[in-house]
Amino acid sequence: MSTPPVQRLGDALLLQGPAVESLYWVLNVAIAARRRAGRSVPPEVGHLAAQVAAAGRIAQAATGFGDDRRDTVGVDELAHLTGLSRRQARRIAATLGRLESGRWVVDTDTAHDYARSRTA
Repeated sequence: MSTPPVQRLGDALLLQGPAVESLYWVLNVAIAARRRAGRSVPPEVGHLAAQVAAAGRIAQAATGFGDDRRDTVGVDELAHLTGLSRRQARRIAATLGRLESGRWVVDTDTAHDYARSRTA
């Protein structure tokens, strides 16, 4: 008999396997949505995401959660990577990225993935 991925132990939950990965995914979606909206990520949410990533040994590094990440590109670099005009890149950045100090920025990995998908 296999152990269920989620178990309740009093006031605590025990997560394992796919439940940890699902929780990590949900946290990533919430964090990305807040960043796209130009809102800060509450420190406790960033800490929870880091703990879930460490507990589940998820391949993606959790460093940077709750902090401003420095691995971003601006509209000009996005235009260069994708071969789009600056105006087109600004429209794409509004979809893929977030506002930081009044400027659109996109995570570097997201920008490269988008550029690869355009040439595929």
